[in-house]
Amino acid sequence: MLIGRSAELGVIQGCLDDVLRGTSRALVLRGQPGIGKTALLQAMAELAEKGGLRLAQSTGMQVEIGFDFAGLHQILTPFLGGLPGLPDRQRAALETAFGLRVGQGSGSPFLAGLAALTLLTDAAEEQPVLCVVDDAQWLDRTSLEVLAFVARRVLADRVGMVFATRTGEERAEALAGFPELRVEALPPGAGRELLELAAGGHVADAASRRVLAEAAGHPLALIELGRELREGRLHASDTPPGLPLRLGERVEWLYRERMSELPPAAKQLLLLAAAEYAGDADMVWRAAEALGVDPEAALLPEVRRMLSLSPRVTFAHPLMRTAAYWGSTPGERRRAHAALADATDALTRPCERALHQAQATVGQDETAASDLEAAADRARSRGGWSNQFEMLRYAARLSADPARRAERLLAAAEAGLVSGDVAAAAGLADQAERAWTQPPAPMTRARVLRVRAHYLRAEGQVDEGVELLVTAALLMGQVDPRRARETLLEGFSAAQHQGWLRTAEVVRDLPPPPDESPGDGLLEGFAALHEGRTAEGYALLRAGVRSLAAMPDWSLSGVSSLIPWMYAAALLFDHEAFADLERRRIPGFRDHGEMTAMPPALYCLGHHLLRVGDLTASVEALSEGRALSEAIGDHGWLLGFRAVEVFVLGLRGAVADGRALFERLLREPCPVMWRDALHAWTATLEIGAGRYAAALSAALEARALWPLLSTEDAVEAAMRCGLPEVARSAVAEFAPAAEAAGSSWALGILARCRALLAADTAEAEDEYQRSVELLRTTPVTLALARSHLVYGEWLRRRRRRRDARVQLRAALDNFERLRVEGFAARTRAELAATGDHAGSRAAQTSVRLTPQELQIARMAAGGATNRVIAAQLFLSAATVNFHLSNVYRKLGIGRRAGLTFALLAAGLVAEPVSPQEVSP
Repeated sequence: MLIGRSAELGVIQGCLDDVLRGTSRALVLRGQPGIGKTALLQAMAELAEKGGLRLAQSTGMQVEIGFDFAGLHQILTPFLGGLPGLPDRQRAALETAFGLRVGQGSGSPFLAGLAALTLLTDAAEEQPVLCVVDDAQWLDRTSLEVLAFVARRVLADRVGMVFATRTGEERAEALAGFPELRVEALPPGAGRELLELAAGGHVADAASRRVLAEAAGHPLALIELGRELREGRLHASDTPPGLPLRLGERVEWLYRERMSELPPAAKQLLLLAAAEYAGDADMVWRAAEALGVDPEAALLPEVRRMLSLSPRVTFAHPLMRTAAYWGSTPGERRRAHAALADATDALTRPCERALHQAQATVGQDETAASDLEAAADRARSRGGWSNQFEMLRYAARLSADPARRAERLLAAAEAGLVSGDVAAAAGLADQAERAWTQPPAPMTRARVLRVRAHYLRAEGQVDEGVELLVTAALLMGQVDPRRARETLLEGFSAAQHQGWLRTAEVVRDLPPPPDESPGDGLLEGFAALHEGRTAEGYALLRAGVRSLAAMPDWSLSGVSSLIPWMYAAALLFDHEAFADLERRRIPGFRDHGEMTAMPPALYCLGHHLLRVGDLTASVEALSEGRALSEAIGDHGWLLGFRAVEVFVLGLRGAVADGRALFERLLREPCPVMWRDALHAWTATLEIGAGRYAAALSAALEARALWPLLSTEDAVEAAMRCGLPEVARSAVAEFAPAAEAAGSSWALGILARCRALLAADTAEAEDEYQRSVELLRTTPVTLALARSHLVYGEWLRRRRRRRDARVQLRAALDNFERLRVEGFAARTRAELAATGDHAGSRAAQTSVRLTPQELQIARMAAGGATNRVIAAQLFLSAATVNFHLSNVYRKLGIGRRAGLTFALLAAGLVAEPVSPQEVSP
């Protein structure tokens, strides 16, 4: 029975009821240590088991070094029988992460996360599942990120994910955004009731007041102080007024005092249990036997109240574990770790053995440091980057040779970058620099600068970070030209257009690479454009884009080329490159679980599709990208997905909403890249609404960063505002680039711009017709429709109404088919001015599917099974089925077979999937 927690229990019961009804729920219990979070979780577990839920539990452990995937392994242990049913890549990733097979890790924890999602949701089909994580702030970082990812991807799966963490704990930042239950101190009445229950009867008023004041409503403190009163250890009324009780400020000291009165064998057993990282009871018993600990020690009542050794090592409260470990002497801790090292199998658990040996070492020891370094390599092979980071950092502390210590610190810093602990990585790089006894080699110095650069970038100092990456690349060029170019590409990607000119400036200072590699030419192409060599620059960019397109597969090691490649494709107006991104690259990233590559890829695809005019497919890509950014905590790209909504709203005709979002985002902290992009998209929004002065102002702001991609809006707005010199300048800058790009898309826009600039001359009509003919050969329907529109407007002003109607009708048909209501409304107004009143056909169907529903419906209509769709979209099969049920209801059909024709009838065309996507 929990005293004073009826409100909290009501929230918990509501969460369980939702899971039993088929709706997945995530909940975070947050509060101070000892406030009662663990008791609430225990009550929840009891309620869950009574209600028929299958329970999986994990507890974070406050140890110096945690093992990647350890917490995830605890949660998934009851479900590992389902491993054979997982897709091959998922099963391999999870087995490698858990050390069940030898092989290289996935490079990202998220493929293991997808496997965990599938495993849990498959189990939930048979019986609802509740996953409970206590002390989440002490869970290993990788497990916490993976479990948070799972919690964000379940929807209709009968899975509950509940985490308990301490208030203000930065290590649990992965849980930000989940619904929270704040666990506060007990009110005085409930506190007194709990105290007297623990004390076994009435407590005198004076003593009660002292204890209640000391405990401050913390249930754990009240329980332990009550027990002390009951056993005669505490005499609260005897303590002088104004002084704290002899217990001190932390309950931990009470546990230490209690343990100090235990027999030596019992204290030794508690210490071994506290020192065993993985909670393996068999390990504890083997070490205890080696130290001559009497097994009867575990049966002592005081020990049983603190510790359980079946089936795993479990302390009644984390503070008991802390007291058992840190309440012992350094020599006692070393002996415990030495015994545990001897009890650990070097073949099956080399990392744990190396760590125990290291902590049994006095002072610096090169053998122990080397063993830890080797264990760190094994951890990396399992995808355990956080574990590698911690082990290398520990190995550096044990290193006697300053040079080896510096190298291990730097290697730990680089592992920290991959694991996501950028601030700690920068600190270790600084330590490495201070550890050198002589000037480091250029490559070593460059590696330090690279780590520091990524820290500055993470802190928002993009320019400074890019400058350091440039310097690092120049230093690497003396030794490793290939890695130098990769680092320069990192600089380009870190800046995301903002600082690419600086990276381009130094390309000529790098030695040529020793061999050809996909993507070569991109850096030289940007450098040539910067120096005004337009034709040469575009030829180099084209070669770089094509060489990457020819790659059969992109691994995470090649993703540094992703941003430059996509920016080059955009400058080339290369629709086929983006079609390849959609057809092959993004499915490849899905298949390999490379979710860090997914947000930029989906953003660039979605933005490209907006430029093309495929609003429906664009919103699908952007919505998926935003959801994945939130799921993996990629806040940089999340800003981009929020900002591009201005473009979406503009094309939809929701001009007021778009302007409001634009103003709101500008008031928030926003990198220069996204601020300038906002201006570019606002220019299109205002052009569609016919507000040319506002469009020109926004386009000129955007041209600082997007000089070529915003040209069509700048030229049209400038001519409408009577500023032909501004338009002429923009066309003069755009023309060489469009001609060098050579695509019908680029040349068609150039012809339209020249037609607008020609105004009422005879040359204008030739250019308008040329624009229409060029764009008609492309799939870029939005650009074609815009050319029809401005040509029709030109014809109407020349009083050629019949000809104008032909062009305006063609424009309106395309805008309405694309559901681009922003430009459609402007086109209807122009048609009305010719005497042709066109009604709106924007609402041809009342069917409104969400982007995710439409994406799932298209894949299902194309032949993909629920399980295949789930793997492709990083969802569960039950969630896919939930969305399909909504689709069937909205389309008025009863089964999958009717999807294709129902989507066609609603104007939503199904896209077939490739044979390998349909295979089971």
